[in-house]
Amino acid sequence: MRILYTSNPLVGHWLPMLPLARAAQEAGHDVIIATGPDAVPEIERRGFTTWSIGSDLRTIQTGMRSRPRSAAETDEERTVADGLAMFADPAIARARALLDRTADWRPDVVVQEIYELGGTYVPAQYGVPVVCLPRGADQFANAEQVARTGAGITLLPDQVSPESIRDATRQVLDETSYTAVARKLRSEIELLPDPSTVVEELTRLA
Repeated sequence: MRILYTSNPLVGHWLPMLPLARAAQEAGHDVIIATGPDAVPEIERRGFTTWSIGSDLRTIQTGMRSRPRSAAETDEERTVADGLAMFADPAIARARALLDRTADWRPDVVVQEIYELGGTYVPAQYGVPVVCLPRGADQFANAEQVARTGAGITLLPDQVSPESIRDATRQVLDETSYTAVARKLRSEIELLPDPSTVVEELTRLA
């Protein structure tokens, strides 16, 4: 089985994923870890195959610090904007890179750390069911939507254990209803207009 692990390049995000990746590797699965280029050497040193995707941490942090700021910005607005610059914007770039890399290596399972957009979008793009482990912010709402549609299973923080993750993964792979819904989502994504079509429509409406 092909298992893709995705993470931003912060060590506190990719490092906790390695024991699970190691267990999958030792079970004979084909494992790839996709993250920023600065994290790749350390992960490869530990014996994993990697994909370098997106920007390194220094570039991401520089982008966050140099973003436009307003004197009228509240503390809450500043926190949200910094979070978007630190996590959301770089994750979009990684998601795009993942779509290119997975065109020829399509994963059967995608495991994402909590702030990795690519780990959510790529399974939907290929019709692969998801196991969500939300930890904060809007992750609970997103995970609830996944579970509600039937495209995957959500494990809340107090439900997470190696056994529950294993059982949930087996369930979404063995029960065909999850794959059927995930493939339906893929079909819906394929119907979305491409950027050029959107621009043409916006121009027409202007």
